[in-house]
Amino acid sequence: MSVVLLAPAARGTGVVEALIQACESVAQDAGATTLALGVMEDNPRGRRAYARLGYDLTGEREHVRDGRDELFLAKTLPPAPSSR
Repeated sequence: MSVVLLAPAARGTGVVEALIQACESVAQDAGATTLALGVMEDNPRGRRAYARLGYDLTGEREHVRDGRDELFLAKTLPPAPSSR
């Protein structure tokens, strides 16, 4: 599992979309059919970004710290293009 934290100054610049697209591409090339991620429940901006990119809440959550929960989202990936 990898953790990526986005600096506040980078928000709204398209970095999230680029990172997610790169992760999806690597996962597809490896034969993955689903990609899952977690976001803190008190991060509405992050939750909206992931929803905009096609990720849906799974209903799973994990208590992390300070009374906060991490929510899990997932997206079904299309098959990798045959030539990249």
